[in-house]
Amino acid sequence: MNIQQSESFIDEARWTGKAFLGGWRETAGGLAEVRDPATDALVASIGIGGAVDIARAAAEARRAQLAWAATPPAERAAILNRAADILDHNGDELIGWIIRESGSIRPKAQIEIEHSCGFIRHAAAAAVEPNGIVLATMDPGRQNYARRVPHGVVGVGELAGKHLKKVQLELGGKNALIILDDADLDVAASNAAWGAFLHQGQICMSTGLILVDEKRADAIASRLAAKAGHLVAGDPSTGQVALGPIISDAQVEKIQSIVDDAVAKGASLLAGGKANGRFYPATVLSGVKPGMRAFEEEIFGPVACIAAFSDEEGAIALANSSEYGLAAGVISASVDRARSVGERLEVGHLHINDQTVNAGPHAPFGGRRRSGNGSRVSGPAIWEEFTQWVWVSVKEQATPYPI
Repeated sequence: MNIQQSESFIDEARWTGKAFLGGWRETAGGLAEVRDPATDALVASIGIGGAVDIARAAAEARRAQLAWAATPPAERAAILNRAADILDHNGDELIGWIIRESGSIRPKAQIEIEHSCGFIRHAAAAAVEPNGIVLATMDPGRQNYARRVPHGVVGVGELAGKHLKKVQLELGGKNALIILDDADLDVAASNAAWGAFLHQGQICMSTGLILVDEKRADAIASRLAAKAGHLVAGDPSTGQVALGPIISDAQVEKIQSIVDDAVAKGASLLAGGKANGRFYPATVLSGVKPGMRAFEEEIFGPVACIAAFSDEEGAIALANSSEYGLAAGVISASVDRARSVGERLEVGHLHINDQTVNAGPHAPFGGRRRSGNGSRVSGPAIWEEFTQWVWVSVKEQATPYPI
């Protein structure tokens, strides 16, 4: 596809100080500054939506949705696929914005573009999927079928609950990676490092707890500490770094307080553990146990928390002791053994012989317990989440009833 591109895809003059409300407009809610977490430099000034703005946006979205729903499926799919093409074509420019806005290292920003394109293309494919089923015919001369129709415009959680509206919540997690005693140590350590340190641990699916058989815990801990020592933290826009900045000063303080709590309660600090401004080094804690904040809380920082277990039952119990239930991984030389352990974990995503940071447009996404409300998005779950059934019965002609 031939896509024309201007010198700069992002036209800052169009949207600076504005929000998209059926077009880029100034808002009644005022302005907010977006700053680079690495340098505190101003990235952009954007409009904040107040009550009037939200009401207007909802009304305009409602009008647009009616027209969009009436658009033929093939045309909707073509529009979405073109949007994905444009995003992919301009990815290099957008990557720079992602780096400055969120502190992502370049490879992580590239993943953001790839995933975004994938989700848009998956939505395009869904537009031309069958959206109904034929139902059994109970009465002669009547056809029955059910079709799915969109919910329409949706919105913010408290008001929706008050009116018994459908709500989809994704609320983070404390994701466990279980390393069984037959796992390859080097491979397991690389999985643990990726899951714990990617994007400074600021991912809802980050590996928050590394559960290792007690015979292997020290070996995994030493390998993780060695990896952590080679991961450079710094400004991702100025050079090759492994870790970018933490998103805010308040978050740095939270990470530090959790690490300090673990050490004070007996955990061993094997690497990192002290912030340098917004940059927090890859940190390894061993001997983490229940009762420590590092065991129980979602850290949202680059901290590998290692806890030992004595047998499979102990590993399962430790993993399921969390109030969260988003993702888990199990690593073993035996797929059957790993699956047997994994199927007893109370999570929404289970990854056999992989770490916990996995997502894609093809698979249902969401968690259990405090990680969500049981609903899912992506993959086949989009039909349940974003549409509802309508039963349609058809008779060739109306017939009289005995009243």
